[in-house]
Amino acid sequence: MAKRGLPVSIAGYSTTKHVEVAGGRLAKLSTLEAAAVAQDPLVVWGSRIVATAGLLGTSSFAVLNGSNPSSMTQIYPEEDHERILLQTRVRLTPGTRPAVVALALPSGPTQYEMDMGAWRQDSLTGSLIILCNWDDGTNNYNTVWESNSVPSSGELYGSEPQAFHPLGIRRIQANIPHPNDVEDAPSFSGEVTLTIEIRAKGSLRLIDCAVYEKPYEYWRDDTHREGPFHIATAKYPSEYAITGIDASGETDFRYGPRQFLKTLRDQRSYLGPTIFQWSAHDESTGSVTATEPTPATTGSTTLGNILHTNLTSWIATRPGWSISSGTGRPAEWNGLLELRERNGVLPVTCRVYCKVSSGTGTIRFQSENYSLTELTTTSTSYTWVEGLAWLRCGLHQNLFSVLSVLARVSTLGVTLSILYVSVDYGGHYKLEQ
Repeated sequence: MAKRGLPVSIAGYSTTKHVEVAGGRLAKLSTLEAAAVAQDPLVVWGSRIVATAGLLGTSSFAVLNGSNPSSMTQIYPEEDHERILLQTRVRLTPGTRPAVVALALPSGPTQYEMDMGAWRQDSLTGSLIILCNWDDGTNNYNTVWESNSVPSSGELYGSEPQAFHPLGIRRIQANIPHPNDVEDAPSFSGEVTLTIEIRAKGSLRLIDCAVYEKPYEYWRDDTHREGPFHIATAKYPSEYAITGIDASGETDFRYGPRQFLKTLRDQRSYLGPTIFQWSAHDESTGSVTATEPTPATTGSTTLGNILHTNLTSWIATRPGWSISSGTGRPAEWNGLLELRERNGVLPVTCRVYCKVSSGTGTIRFQSENYSLTELTTTSTSYTWVEGLAWLRCGLHQNLFSVLSVLARVSTLGVTLSILYVSVDYGGHYKLEQ
C-alpha cells in the first residue's frame, strides 16, 4: 500500500538553542526537551547528484572561438542541432524529483547552408536539454526539458569573453518536469529508474552541468524495500511517525525507529552516490556535426584499457578513476578480522552502454589484481549491461586507489563499441523484496 503526503519544503538543522542542565539543579521539562531536541536532528535534508557533463578538465569547447562563420565549410553547429554529452541511469530516491543546475559561457555562432555548399552565420545562441525516461517497471514515460537560449557575448563572431567577468558566465537552473505533469501519479513518486540524457543544442558552451535529485514529498510504499528520504523535525509531536509501531507487532518495520533504521540501510545499499561516470564525448575534440560521441572501440581478444588501449592490464599507477572511498565502507564487508585493516571493500553497481558487431564483448572493472568483475554483451545495438560487484578501495579517501576499465572481444573480426560507463555506490542492480 503506497502512502504519500503533500509536497514539503526543505528544513535544515534545528535552530533550538542548546540548553545545559547545571549540576545540582532540578531539571525542568523545557530544559530536558531542549537538550533532547538539540541532539536529535542527526539526519537532515540532502540532494544527490546523479549526472554530470561539461568541460570535465578538457582544454577547449567543441564550439570554436573567434572563427569567421561565413565560410565554404561548416565549422559551427546548425541552430537546431543537438549533440549528446552523456547518458546514464539511476534509481531515484522515493519522494524526490530531479532538477538541474549548470554554468555556461556565452554561446557562439550557428550556421546554415546556402546554395553551392557555402555556409553562413545564423543565430548566436545555444541551449541545454535534459531528456529523461521514467520507468517504474510497468509504465514508461519520456520528458524533455530545454533551457532558455544562452545568448552570445557580443564579441566578434560570438567569441568567448576576452577576460573573466562574472557577468560573462550564464547560470541555468530549473526543475525537471514530472511525467505528463501528473503530480499525483503514485508510481512516479517511488520505485523509478531514471535514464538521463544531457544534450547541447546549437552553439552552447557548457562549463559544467549537474542533474540532481531533491526532496519533493514524503513517500513510503509498503510493498517495496526502499525507504523514503528522511524527515528531520524539531517539533513534537511530528506529523510523521517517530516512535510509533504498527499494531501488527514487532515484525512490522514500516514505522517509527524501525523504519528509520531500514531507511538508512536501504539508502546506503540501494540509493548511494555515483562514484564515477564516463562518456566517450570529449568537449575539446568533439565534432559539432555529430549527434553522439565517437565510441571507444576494441577488436582485440586480449584486454585493453578503454582510455589507452596499449595498456593491457590493471596497474595502480596507470590511468583510471578514483575509488578511494574508504570512509564509505560498510561494516559487514570490512571487518577487522577479515581484512586486517589493510584493505577496504565497496559494494557497487557497474553499468556500460555498449554493443558488439557480432560475438561477445567483455568489459572488466578492476581495482586490484585480486579485485575485479566482468560484464558481457552480445547485443548488436547499443544497450545497458549492468551488474553488482564488491571492489577493493582504500582505507581512507586520501589513500591512492585506482579503478580501471578494460575490454576485449571473443574472436578476431568482432568490434566492441562503448559510449558510456558508470559505477554507483551500493546494490542498485536488482530490486529484491
